[in-house]
Amino acid sequence: MKKLLLLFITLISLSATAQQISWEDFLQQLNDDLTSQQEDAQENSKNNDEWGGFIEDLHERHEHPMNLNKVTADDLHQLFFLSKEATEGILRHRDRYGPLRSISELVVVESVSWRERQLLHLFAYVDSIDEERPDRWDFTYAKNEITASADIPLYKRDGWPWARGIANRFRWDFKLPHHLHVGVRAETDAGERMFCKQTHLWDAVGAYASITTKGWLEQLQIGDYKVSFAEGVVISNGFRFGKMMNSQWRRPSGFRVHRSSDEVNFFRGVAASIRMGHHWNIAAFYSYRRLDAVIQADNSVYNLITTGLHRTENELSHKGTVGGHTAGGHLEWHNKGWAAGLTGLFQRYDHQMRPGPSLYQQIAPWGYRFGDVSINYSFKHRPWLFSGETARSFSAGKDGWACLHRLVWKPNTILQLAAIQRFYSQHYFSPYSNSFGENTKNQNESGLCLMTDAHWLRTYALSAYIDIFYSPFPRYLMTKASRGGEGMLQASWQGSKHGISARYQIKSKERNDARYWSHRIKTTWSFNPTDFWSFQALAQLNLYKTVDSNSTGYALMTTSNYTSKTWRWRTMLSYFHTDDYNSRLYFYEPNLTQSFSFPAFYYHGMRLSTTLRWQSASAQWFLESKFSLTHYFDRGEISSGVTRIGSSWKGEVQVVLRVRI
Repeated sequence: MKKLLLLFITLISLSATAQQISWEDFLQQLNDDLTSQQEDAQENSKNNDEWGGFIEDLHERHEHPMNLNKVTADDLHQLFFLSKEATEGILRHRDRYGPLRSISELVVVESVSWRERQLLHLFAYVDSIDEERPDRWDFTYAKNEITASADIPLYKRDGWPWARGIANRFRWDFKLPHHLHVGVRAETDAGERMFCKQTHLWDAVGAYASITTKGWLEQLQIGDYKVSFAEGVVISNGFRFGKMMNSQWRRPSGFRVHRSSDEVNFFRGVAASIRMGHHWNIAAFYSYRRLDAVIQADNSVYNLITTGLHRTENELSHKGTVGGHTAGGHLEWHNKGWAAGLTGLFQRYDHQMRPGPSLYQQIAPWGYRFGDVSINYSFKHRPWLFSGETARSFSAGKDGWACLHRLVWKPNTILQLAAIQRFYSQHYFSPYSNSFGENTKNQNESGLCLMTDAHWLRTYALSAYIDIFYSPFPRYLMTKASRGGEGMLQASWQGSKHGISARYQIKSKERNDARYWSHRIKTTWSFNPTDFWSFQALAQLNLYKTVDSNSTGYALMTTSNYTSKTWRWRTMLSYFHTDDYNSRLYFYEPNLTQSFSFPAFYYHGMRLSTTLRWQSASAQWFLESKFSLTHYFDRGEISSGVTRIGSSWKGEVQVVLRVRI
């Protein structure tokens, strides 16, 4: 009987096999979801840094996929897109029927959705279990990895000599799988100095060490690390998902090493998580860092500088001017479908934080010391999931409340409905809060977002959301309360070789005390004739409307990809035309491994980018390069001030070399 059942499962899995999502298509989906948050240049820079680190982690997991016949629950929990029910379903199916024969076999596991099976192909594989995973500290499994990269401009900016415009990065990693990870990172951005008094060697240098055990000490972090707990209302200095992703993917919780090029959003110190029996976990951390800020005449600080750039004498004068002590912890209890937790955070600066002179800055924090405490709670009972976090902040008499609640209904693997409610009072302040929301900071905002996501017949998908938000205190460029809304509808069809998707997004918001409307329409066609070749064509239209003016922008883009075991070649050619900056366009372009960017394009021009990668058969040597060229038809210079380029052409070469031992 068991053999007949296994045969039945195999036949179902074979019939369920369809064209799998490619890595490039996956990154394109990330870009589509992220661009909805790119309304301000400041937000764009911040999200680029955070997502750069996130994409590095994804690339690492994509290049080193896990064998589903060997993984544990802890291993699967590292995949943010897998729900807890999906993880339990995979392990239960494997225990009952033996080793998996293919990922498509998971079609018979009710708790694993179509989307989760699609993404699993990017981060996991199925193989025999002849080799057991080493549970002991056996250094014969240790690996060294050295990565060096450089971005070389084919132009000169006005603010510095050409050679100073070369950005470079270096990283060394030593890994003993499942037990130890030690590394050093160093970086200098374009325009920053090396070998000088302020920067010594590189502009930014860091080190990290992570120890993982199966005993009472789950994890120990020393050096640079990131932290995320609960819904991120008190602390989450990792990445922020887009609105659609918030209903589909889990927010990772706990500690992880900080090894990306982000120079701002991390901690430096020590952190540890302890397992207490089967139902309790406790985590604590301490950090001290020097932060960038402009010191005022009275020795106070309006706000911290988060660009991480130190190119000019003025930017160098702000480097490391403020010291910050941070301590916090998280206590969690979980049992079957129930979970509850308590989070605390304490922050002390050695300079007084004071509100700036502008109206929108009047709700900024005031004082030297700030504290936050929250409780989080969740309940899972198929098909329902409810989770939330309620927090209170304490800062010089301006105490504030914040909360976020999430309700998800998932009756089957085809349909999912979600509702997310958030409230962040105007006096709520947590320096590392990074939860769901419209504004850059989780402050002065309330709203409700409704979402739906459906897949059927393995070829059709429909996603949509509507979000309504309100800010009672004036935001940046406002003198009164403001409100707005956003909606998105996306439909797609995926065949064995062809795929089509269409996305419409509308947003209404206020700026300069006047309302504007933005419309974004994007259509994509993909063609995958073989396992080695893939092609994509994209058309995008943006409309920006106010009471007094209209602005239009459109872009056409084609990409070609070739991938084999040792070679990968990717090329993108795009044409863009916008009336002004308001109708700017964002789209993902092929990039180097372990990097991610979705720059804004505006005015009138064309862009070409091509990447070429070679990897030795043993994967010991890795060499990748990228050439990009942008030409503007309607202007003779690019940018202004110290970053001005006195030409309508902008070219760049990027090179990455990696050696594994």
